[in-house]
Amino acid sequence: MQLRAAQTFAIEAVDKGVAGTRQTLKIMARLVKDYRATPMIRNTAADLVQHLPGMSFNGEAKALFDFVQQTIRYLGDVNDVETLQAPDVTLQNRRGDCDDQATLLATLLESIGHPARFVAIGYTNPGEFEHVFLETRIGPDWIACDTTVTGASFGWAPEPPYTDDIVTARLVHNI
Repeated sequence: MQLRAAQTFAIEAVDKGVAGTRQTLKIMARLVKDYRATPMIRNTAADLVQHLPGMSFNGEAKALFDFVQQTIRYLGDVNDVETLQAPDVTLQNRRGDCDDQATLLATLLESIGHPARFVAIGYTNPGEFEHVFLETRIGPDWIACDTTVTGASFGWAPEPPYTDDIVTARLVHNI
């Protein structure tokens, strides 16, 4: 998929359930890969961590998390239409839902060398995923980064209320 700057995607042809969630996560990962080396993204990330001492990996990840949590307003998708924004759109417009914020934060993190992965979780029915956040690896540990929950700190992760024998309520997608 070749992407242009300032794009928003309406995803209408994805499957339902786990297959559709996997397709959406794959598109999100593609956006991260396509945008993580762009000057706008890399320069933004570098500017946000400039005040930190070198190799302060936890501090860098937290600074980027704080930026997204504090400056990107949560704004839901069009009713009944899953949409994804390119990270530069989210950054420029300062708004987006959980998938947009997770994509932006993953892109910022990856642009300065922090691996990231997406985590989709469900709350209502087994096999249905309603929320996505990301995790970043610092040393051997994966640290949760959910920017959409007001007051949630760096490292806090939402837990789905159930698990199902057939389909897990937590779906991880590496970038």
